[in-house]
Amino acid sequence: MNMLRSCKKSCQLINRTHWLRIHPQSSSLICHSIHNLPQHVSRIASSRTLFLRHTEIYPPYRRCLCSHDSKPHFQESSTSFADVVVKVGEERKGTLSKSEKIEMVVNRLLDEEKSPVGTLTGKDISAIDNAIFYYNQEVRSLNVHKATLSGYSTIEKSKRYRKNSERLLERALKEEASFRRAGKSDGEVKNLQKLVINKRLYSNVIETLAYSNEHTSLDSDGGRETAIRAEMWLQKLEEASSWKFNKHLTPNSIIFSNCILAWSRCNQVKESGSRAESLLRRMLHNKLEVNLVTYNRVISAWAKSGMKRKAASSAEALLHEIQESSGDNEELSPDRSTWHAVMETVARSEDSKSPESIEALIQGMISSGIEPNLSTYHFLLNSIAKSGRRDLSQKADKMLESILSEKHDFTPNTITFTLVLEILAKSGGKDRAFRASRILKQMLDYSLHNEEVKPNTYTFNVVIDAFSKSGIRNPEMSLSAQNLLAQLEEMYEKSGSQDLKPSVYTFTSVLDAIANCSCRDSISNAMSVYDRVIEHISSGDPQFVESTIIHSAMINVLARSNVKGSGNRAMIMFQNVRDNMSCSITTSLCNSVINALKNDFNASTVDRIRSLIDWMEVEGKSGNFMPDSITYTSFISALANDKDVNSWDEIENVLAKMEKNPRTLPSSVTYAVVIGALSKKMDPAVPEMAEDIMERMEGLQNVQANTVCYTSLIKVWSNSMQHREEEAQSKIEHYLERMWVLYKQGKPTKPNVVTYATVINSFSKSSNPQKAHIASQYLNDVINKYKDGDKYIKPNAFIFNAVIRICSTVKTSTSTQTEAYNIALETYKKMNNFADPNSYTYSTLLNACGNLESNDERFTQARMIFKDCCRRGLVDVEVLKRLRLCVSRAGLSDFLEGIYVPSSDDDESFDCLIQNLPREWTKNSVRRQQTIFDSRRELSQGRMRGRRLRKESLRS
Repeated sequence: MNMLRSCKKSCQLINRTHWLRIHPQSSSLICHSIHNLPQHVSRIASSRTLFLRHTEIYPPYRRCLCSHDSKPHFQESSTSFADVVVKVGEERKGTLSKSEKIEMVVNRLLDEEKSPVGTLTGKDISAIDNAIFYYNQEVRSLNVHKATLSGYSTIEKSKRYRKNSERLLERALKEEASFRRAGKSDGEVKNLQKLVINKRLYSNVIETLAYSNEHTSLDSDGGRETAIRAEMWLQKLEEASSWKFNKHLTPNSIIFSNCILAWSRCNQVKESGSRAESLLRRMLHNKLEVNLVTYNRVISAWAKSGMKRKAASSAEALLHEIQESSGDNEELSPDRSTWHAVMETVARSEDSKSPESIEALIQGMISSGIEPNLSTYHFLLNSIAKSGRRDLSQKADKMLESILSEKHDFTPNTITFTLVLEILAKSGGKDRAFRASRILKQMLDYSLHNEEVKPNTYTFNVVIDAFSKSGIRNPEMSLSAQNLLAQLEEMYEKSGSQDLKPSVYTFTSVLDAIANCSCRDSISNAMSVYDRVIEHISSGDPQFVESTIIHSAMINVLARSNVKGSGNRAMIMFQNVRDNMSCSITTSLCNSVINALKNDFNASTVDRIRSLIDWMEVEGKSGNFMPDSITYTSFISALANDKDVNSWDEIENVLAKMEKNPRTLPSSVTYAVVIGALSKKMDPAVPEMAEDIMERMEGLQNVQANTVCYTSLIKVWSNSMQHREEEAQSKIEHYLERMWVLYKQGKPTKPNVVTYATVINSFSKSSNPQKAHIASQYLNDVINKYKDGDKYIKPNAFIFNAVIRICSTVKTSTSTQTEAYNIALETYKKMNNFADPNSYTYSTLLNACGNLESNDERFTQARMIFKDCCRRGLVDVEVLKRLRLCVSRAGLSDFLEGIYVPSSDDDESFDCLIQNLPREWTKNSVRRQQTIFDSRRELSQGRMRGRRLRKESLRS
């Protein structure tokens, strides 16, 4: 009796905890108490079977028990399951493995020629039961040990086990149907139902489908078909339970929850959340027990559904439902997994307010007595990364500092640093790349004494990508990206870890950074990177398969280099790609070649581009690289630079051709390029032709005139200022005002700094003596709008230099020239509040100073300007030339503090003079910056050559 009482307590424990993973030692003790019971205690025997089937017990402690019908089962974990199954009509054949023996028996059971329907015995049905159970356990073990298995073999095994489980159940159902058709009595059918069709078969098959969906979710349908099949078997079980002898087949909570699990393991299946919640509602309607694990699975299904905001609201509603239900049942109180599942759903919503929502969830989690852990902060960081909120990058920095400050019981890991790097890379600030680079350096230092932090290729890719997409044409960006690649290569050579091996994406990101820099050495730097990729491909590296991506990135560097000769190199590379069967031609690749050909502009450039487009139109029909709108727009841009008198006629023909083809409909960029082409045409009727093009575009439904189009039209009229001054000035003012009117109507025509600078520059050819005053008024309008909160129109050095340049062109009278210089000087003073002056600022300001009539005043003002230029380190050759026009040779020698001034004023003399100046005077000029960059580049290339030589010596 004591043994029976003890086992009853064990069964009560089983009923409460059969969903949980039980510790091996606890499971062994419970199993041992049940195993020693007399066999006639049927309820206990069924309970022990339930316990074994629905708890995750480690194999050494699993005990399979014998039931009354003496069906074959495991007796101990050391007993081979295949040894029991193979007894069914098969003899042992050599030393087969366990899985091979099972597959041999399963194939015999599924072969209806060798085992016709209606001939299987009770032992055969028992073998089917055990085989399905075996597949169930194998699929679960694949999920547990998937990190140690190759992805492909794991997926194939999972699919095979799932398929065989379903086929075995279908075979059992065929046997049951055959037995029923044989006309047996109800008692005989009832006995067969207990033997053949039981809830355990369905439960194991559904559970196998649910766990296999972790792998099938990688399929094109995201695992939808597998989840539907699991729900189909649930429906069949419900239909079977409607028969009077099958009441024991009524689905229980476990089967419903496994169907929900199948949906929760789908990937980007829109209906997964709603289908999982529908099953939950059916459970509640059928008054089945719903525990916290079931709710967590439904929330997880919403998280992976891809429904974003709907999923987030549904998950939060389920959390509220759980909290309300926990008042009657303490076991339903949300645990850390529940809170994290809701946070994951909110983070995936990509809503701009998701960070605040997760912060509120964290506060609710703390108030419920659950302390946040590292994963909690990962969800918050992930929500910031996905929200697109650039203003929260500082918050991510502070979170990392807080985690590093040892105020918590946990320390950051690789994921923590990588999420912060992703946020910084997407922050959009000018310094985002350098901020990310500093965090990466901090990560590398931290990894020296923390094994949880291990930088990998993806970490480096995030930072390199930040440099490539910074949007700043700075050689430092390119050099930093190349240094990061060299650092990653060095770390890979030292460690040999595949996690640190540069990928194709790493090299292409570096090439993109080089392309964006557009410096004079971009081609040589890019070729160094490109040659290393080709070396990997030639060596047969499986991770470096030759494709169009790397060739396209290199051709893009050539296209954006603006270096003569780059077009020929791009064309040769393109021909090699075209002849390579493993590479596919794309439209974007051809467009890059066309842009590269424009760098070598000569008499044959247009013909070469035309022939390439003709080839695309013929061959592209079968290869999916037909010309698109960008292709023809680039061709129009090339025609605009052609001096052929018939080029405008061809531009009109190309534009008309684009308008007729739905695939190549012109964009606003196309029309802006066409109008820009008109600005280069020497014809009195050009302004009217440009207005006709604008009216033609505004008449289309799918194209809207934007800021660029109207700015190009203003430039066309500004070019006619010299011959049609009054009309041109009136038209420019009209179109500027029209841009504001259309913008207020919701059109994308808001004037920017370039628009206002174009308007100001239009007065350079004007004879209006008040043009300096008018240009200053336009500048004041821009400054006032910016001060009123319009950040889109922030004044920059370009617009200030435009006003100073207009002031330097006033040459009507002494009074107006003095007034113009005063306006230029006032503009320069305003400039210091908004933008940094450059060498061009000082050269144009000295040019305006040279118009002053008084020698003494001109000398005094020139000294003040030059002194400020020296203080900023912006002295260059052009500044010295303008200074020489303002003062005499003796005065220039006085300004240069006794430095020898050559007697000649030619370019060579000024080049020699600039070399003798103090470095502090020229340190920030373009020439000096290029010299510094060249020295850094040479140092970096020397390091790369050294690494390459060491690598070659190790190979030899």
